[in-house]
Order: sequence, then C-alpha cells, then structure tokens
Amino acid sequence: MENENSTLRNILVVDDNEGNLLLVRNILKNKYNVISTYNSEEAINLINIYKFDLLLLDVMMPGIDGFGLCKIIKSDYRYVDVPVIFLTARTDYESIVEGFELGAVDYITKPFNKQELLAKIKNHLRLKLSRELIKQELIERLHSEKIIKDQELTLRSILEFSYDAILILETNRNIQNANLSTLEKSGYNLDEIKKIKFENLFIPENQELILNEF
Repeated sequence: MENENSTLRNILVVDDNEGNLLLVRNILKNKYNVISTYNSEEAINLINIYKFDLLLLDVMMPGIDGFGLCKIIKSDYRYVDVPVIFLTARTDYESIVEGFELGAVDYITKPFNKQELLAKIKNHLRLKLSRELIKQELIERLHSEKIIKDQELTLRSILEFSYDAILILETNRNIQNANLSTLEKSGYNLDEIKKIKFENLFIPENQELILNEF
C-alpha cells in the first residue's frame, strides 16, 4: 500500500503491465491508499482482506481478464455498490457495453490522461459517498418510524386494555379519544364522548376543581 493513511479512500489497481501500475500509483499517491497487483487471482485474495472504495481493472490480462474479474467481484454482496473503472486500450463499442453490463461505472483509455483519471475517480467516489449517505438516512428514518410505530402500539394497548379511565384530549380540551373503561363508566359511546368538552363530563359543582387540577 502506497499510503498508510486511514482517512484516505482505498483503491485497488489491477494491471499486468508493471509500467502502468507504477504510473497509476504515482498519479494517485498522497491522495488515496493504493494497493496494486499484476493478476486477477491475487486481486480476488485482496478484496477479501481489504475493503476497497473503488477498483481500477485492466481489461486485457492473462488468465482471468478484467471482465471476468469484474463479474467475480460484483457477485460479492460487499462490492455490489463499489465503483469499478476499466483501464483499457480497447475502445470498440462492444467492449465498452460489455463492461457496463458487468457493473462497471466508467472506463479510461490507455495511455492514461492524469487529469481524466483523477477527475473520474473523484467523481465516482463522490457519487458512492452520496449513495451511502442516502442509504444511511433511509435506514435511520425506517428505524425512527419503527420506534414511533412501536410506541403507538404500546399506547394503544394501554388505552384499550387499562382498567383506568383514559382520555386523550386536544389543546382546546375537546376529547379526541377514550378507552373502553371510560366509555363504560361514563355511559357514552365514542362518537358521543368526542362531542363533549373534558370539564362537561363532571357535575357542575366539581368542574372548577377538576379544571384547576387539570
């Protein structure tokens, strides 16, 4: 690994050409933590050891080529959303389409253009971070909704099954809801009791005392 900085994003570079690997490492050094390898078999081992934020894969390699490696990587649930960029000298339409169909997000043609490489990596890492933030926000929202739902179920159970008379009031003291015990003790049904203000449930001489306590 070129940089042992835990605050930097981890990038895996796979290319069977030593000169290409050296060039990419020099371009990315001090900006990302870079791990590189010459073959797909070693790359498969590395993705099980490290958690990469982006992968740069050469297309034409002996043994498992870049397309085959991408297919293997994307079958791992941990890497479904990790961006893959192909490094290739092949710019024919069929090769580009095949790469995208396998799950790649972009490609960079050889020889490399430094600014293009940096710009595309930065852009796809930013998009990945945005997706992660949206996903986390959704998880937190669902968690909050579950808590609220559980609280509502608890309150509903208390309301329905408590022996005590329980009323839910609006700010103007109109009755919004009442449990079964209240209805049984008051002699009203739910529709009737909703039309009554809280203090009017009590005999006149007790109303002032009840309101003061309330």
